[in-house]
Parts: sequence; structure tokens; C-alpha cells
Amino acid sequence: MTIKSFAVLYLGRSNQVKLRKGSEMTEHRMGDSWREKIRGFTLIEILIASLIFVTVAVMAVAAFASAKKSNDQSSDMRVINECNHQIGDLLRAKVQGADIEKRIYGLIKTDTDTYKLEKPSSLRDGKNYTGLAVFESSNQFTPIFKQDGAYFYTDNPIEMNPDPIFAYNFTPVRLGSQDCQTYVSQSVPGAAIVKDKPFLVKQINYFTVSGVPGDEQDKIYSINLRDAIYRARDTQMVIEDEQGSHEKGIYSILDINVVNSVRPL
Repeated sequence: MTIKSFAVLYLGRSNQVKLRKGSEMTEHRMGDSWREKIRGFTLIEILIASLIFVTVAVMAVAAFASAKKSNDQSSDMRVINECNHQIGDLLRAKVQGADIEKRIYGLIKTDTDTYKLEKPSSLRDGKNYTGLAVFESSNQFTPIFKQDGAYFYTDNPIEMNPDPIFAYNFTPVRLGSQDCQTYVSQSVPGAAIVKDKPFLVKQINYFTVSGVPGDEQDKIYSINLRDAIYRARDTQMVIEDEQGSHEKGIYSILDINVVNSVRPL
């Protein structure tokens, strides 16, 4: 091998070594750059992201719960007020259309869940009763009364028994539409309401008719029914907590004043 050939061979190998080293250096730089690009999140970044997610989730759940509560309260008040009006409408219609001679009697509940009739007191302050016997004729009446927190009446008039101490056992119908069947009545805490005897009856006047005996004069009565309507929350008709309903304002005051109509001349 000549000196010239040896030099060419040496230089060629030297260049190959340089190229190989340059390629390794290039691969090394590219590896460092790739590893920098795929670097994961730090623990602090993960914690901050988690905190933001939890905060947004809590705010969304709170907003949904508030909207649902407001919707439930609106629904409660709508049906409670409907029940309130139905009780008032029936009472006004019956009282104002009462019979000429025996307009209104009070209903007194006995220990055996039966009821007795009583002529309303002529005292100025009147008397509270569990319900009313509203006469549609001289010997037939429709009872309207409160029992176990709800209001009832009968579809058909009841025949009056001649015995003044006779105890009546009614087959009542819950007062109100189907939507009102799960709504019951109780007292507002601290209010001037007689819980079990909400009907206040006052005899306020006599209307004297010529030729009619004194004890058969038209008797004018003032009827005041004051109570509060709450919603029952289960199929057992368990009454919602009174104090809680009062604090939340989810109730409707039933306040009715009606006077029986005067006999036509």
C-alpha cells in the first residue's frame, strides 16, 4: 500500500467517526427536547385544577338545589291556596243559604268521635266549635267540621234527630279537590287560633217577623273560621312540622268571616 492510499483510507475512516459522533450528538439533543415536551403536571398544578373543579361542582349543585326548593315551595303554596279557597267557598255558600228558622248549630265532638248539636251562645264573645251544622231545611243539615287536622263535610244532608243529646256519626268527605287530598290544616304557632275548635260562632242579632213566635225569630250569626293550611309530606298523611313550616312561610292563613243571610221579606 502506497503512502497516498494509506492517507486516503485514514481520512475516510476519520470522517466516518466524525459523522457518527455528530449523529449521536444530534440524537441526544433531540431526545432532550422530546422529553421536555412530554413533561407531566406538577402536584401543585393538579391540586389547583382539582380545587377549581370542586368549586364549580359545588356551585352548580347549590344552584340546582336552590332552584328545586323554590319550585317546590311555589307548588306547595299554589295548591295550599287552592285548598284554602275551596274551604272558604263551601262555607260561604252553605252559611248564606241556610234555612229560615234553624240556620246554624255548633258541632261538639265527643270522646267517641261522634258529634252533638248545640245552639250557638247569645253571648257577645260567642263560642268556638269543632264544626257547624248548617240547616238546608227545618230538619236537615250539612255538617262542616275539622277532624284530625283536615276539613270534612257530607255529600248528603243529615236528618236531625229529635233527641237534643243525640250523637251523630258522619261518613265524611274530605273537603277539597283531588290535589288537596294530601293537604291538612293546623295552627300557626303563637297565633290566636283555637287548634281543634276553629269555628267561632256569634249570635249578633234577631230579625223580628210579625206573627212569628219569639223563639223562631230569624237568628243572625257571625261565623269566623281562622286556621292555617299546611302540606302533608307522606302517604300516612303525617303533618309537616308546624314550626318549620311557619319559619319557611309555607302555609296559608284561612281567615273567613261570613254572616248567614237574612230571611226575605
